[in-house]
Amino acid sequence: MKSHLSLSRLLGSKDIYPNEALSTKRHYAERIGSKRLRQFAALYLSPVKQKEDIALEELIAQWFTFNGNHTYQQSPSFTYIYDHLRRIRNFHAGEHLHLINSEALLNLLVWLENNPDLPEEVAEDAGVTIHLFHLNLLFNDDVLAFYQQGAEITRLVQDDNYLQRVTLSLSFSQADLFNIDYSQLFYTQFYKAIRLLDFLEATPKYQPLFQAFLAEFGVSKKDYFKLLGLAIVAGSKGQDGWNVIQVPKDDLYAENCAFLDKVAITPDYDVLDEQNDYLSLRSRPIKRIDDGEYISLFPLFLIKKLFNGTIFLLSDLQQRRPELLSGSFLGHIRADFSEEVLLYDVLDQLYPKTATVRLTGKVLKAAGMIREPDYYLRVGNTVVLHESKDFFIPGETKLSYNIDEIEKLLKTDGRGSVPPKPDRLGKAVVQVAANIERVLKMQIAGDTDYDPAVVEIFPVIVVYDSLYSAAGLNFRVHYWMEDEINKLKAKPEFEGVDFSRVHPVTLVEIDTLINYESYFANGTLDYIGLLRAYQQTMNYQKVNITDIVQFAEQSCMSFSKFIGDVCMERNLPLDLSRLNALLISYGIV
Repeated sequence: MKSHLSLSRLLGSKDIYPNEALSTKRHYAERIGSKRLRQFAALYLSPVKQKEDIALEELIAQWFTFNGNHTYQQSPSFTYIYDHLRRIRNFHAGEHLHLINSEALLNLLVWLENNPDLPEEVAEDAGVTIHLFHLNLLFNDDVLAFYQQGAEITRLVQDDNYLQRVTLSLSFSQADLFNIDYSQLFYTQFYKAIRLLDFLEATPKYQPLFQAFLAEFGVSKKDYFKLLGLAIVAGSKGQDGWNVIQVPKDDLYAENCAFLDKVAITPDYDVLDEQNDYLSLRSRPIKRIDDGEYISLFPLFLIKKLFNGTIFLLSDLQQRRPELLSGSFLGHIRADFSEEVLLYDVLDQLYPKTATVRLTGKVLKAAGMIREPDYYLRVGNTVVLHESKDFFIPGETKLSYNIDEIEKLLKTDGRGSVPPKPDRLGKAVVQVAANIERVLKMQIAGDTDYDPAVVEIFPVIVVYDSLYSAAGLNFRVHYWMEDEINKLKAKPEFEGVDFSRVHPVTLVEIDTLINYESYFANGTLDYIGLLRAYQQTMNYQKVNITDIVQFAEQSCMSFSKFIGDVCMERNLPLDLSRLNALLISYGIV
């Protein structure tokens, strides 16, 4: 498997200018102009640039080359900065130095939104390069301050798992934002969005909301996906970072512009409070710059408009017009769609011909079980218990780098909150442990034809956002589960029971199962085999560990990353046949 971690150092102002203070962000921004700053941020947030591994010295040379006629050799700033880079490399040998940070660029874009009085454009001259360099360092400083705060909190606990705690602290805030496979993301977002609107259309409970939603956009279901899909394709090329979505001036020009204007409108912020990091960018993934012209600043948020954005737009509509659906749309849709459609459908593809027993939470609940497994699967003597948890955490905590606050929030359940919030990972751990006890006592309604003395149990928590595939999170959740298993071991009725057959918990992202569904269905990939191999890689028992850093790397790997590496090693590409069929059916390609 490939290494999951690497030493990396973000450069801030004190690295380059250790003996002087820079001016204010506004000072530099007024000399650059908002348009050029958006271009700069969008360029380095583009999929192409995020995959690019350019040497820092080459980046600096490009930076101080102005319009092709003022080269970096002519810039005294380049020489000064280059000398400091060599000094830094001497003191930090082996570390990967980088100057561009995606979190800092997103902060820059939000800052521009909050400072609309800045000049849009200013006269171009070679001096703009050093102003931009200084401003970039100041936004890097903000990120470094959070790094430092998180590191100080993490240092308070120095134990055998210190490196894993550091990894989670540094990775969690950015896990759903960067290092994204855009092909996979587009596929799963499109797939889930189509399934969602098909479900709403076919379910009487949601039909009024569905019809009102399409009426707000003035389109059919097919046109909604076609127009949004075309905007995503146009806005995600990432070649120059200034991806213009040009609306053709044909008979549908006015209607198409009206649709994109609605996509660019920000819903009520109260609707988005569950996922409120970079709210202004998430809710407005495209920006209108002229008649018939729009730009995509961060393609990730535009692609996520397909499913995540549609969910929040529906929630916004339901809050404005509560007569369309009683209660909370987000509360309803998590149970009715996330679990009973997405989860059931994708898990039904696992072992379609060989599963001994397959019981959904709906079936188990109908049989009288309380706090039942959300999906129970037994293949021979192996049981997989699935607990479904679809939730977000507030952006303030997510971006804090405070591992204690992050873990505290992830462990909290949603009971007693107003409005009600979904249960989180801590509650899922308790529920899975309770169902492990039921399996060992043969108390699962509808399945008693196995020997509890030899049965293997794989506990799985299914999550619905890439945030919960953050490096190190599964490692931490394992120890929460271990605490619950120890409570079971202490019960008199389990004296002498071999708990080694109860495997550690695995966090499985639903998108991972969707992406590789065809390989599971045809037997190319074996789900239980992968769960077993993943837990062997995690190696919680620390068997034959000689290098603590290497162990930290492997034990921080997410299940999603693990499967991706397996498929890469086995040369199993993403199967885009279903996506292509969907795109063709909606007229996008």
